Amino acid sequence: PLNTKWTRTEIRDAVRRDLQDPNARWWTDLELNHYIDAWQMDVQNHLELVWGTATITTSTSTLTLTALATDILRLDALYWNQRRLVERSNLDMEIVEREWLSQGSQTPIVAVMDSPETVSFWPPPNIAGTLVAEYPLQGSFGTDTSTMFLPAWTRYSAIPYCAYRAYLRAG
Repeated sequence: PLNTKWTRTEIRDAVRRDLQDPNARWWTDLELNHYIDAWQMDVQNHLELVWGTATITTSTSTLTLTALATDILRLDALYWNQRRLVERSNLDMEIVEREWLSQGSQTPIVAVMDSPETVSFWPPPNIAGTLVAEYPLQGSFGTDTSTMFLPAWTRYSAIPYCAYRAYLRAG
């Protein structure tokens, strides 16, 4: 059915049928797994079909994204105690409020991306707050028996993509 998500083993078996390699004579499981995982990440990178949330209680003024979650593809929205924070860059903050780093502690209203890995809050918080992040997931198959995390209908693009990559390999 259209709503059934496949496992990596099921996709790999379907790819092997297309490659006419049922006994793994020319393509190893490891190689095909790599193509299947790459397909899943390419689809998610382009379409961002699967999203997640992470919640943390913090009072720090700077936070790494890995402290929030390890599967963040990119950060989208941040909420501090159910209030959405405005996103700014360091350059924006230097123009708007030159001394923004030395401001007194309050409830944050701005989230500043210092780098792709860290986010700072302005003004720095003086109390612990609940931070909720929304983001597209960075995912892959954990094992051969885990199901794909993308919508089930995307599996029909997996087989031609993986077979194409297998035929294109060097050597």
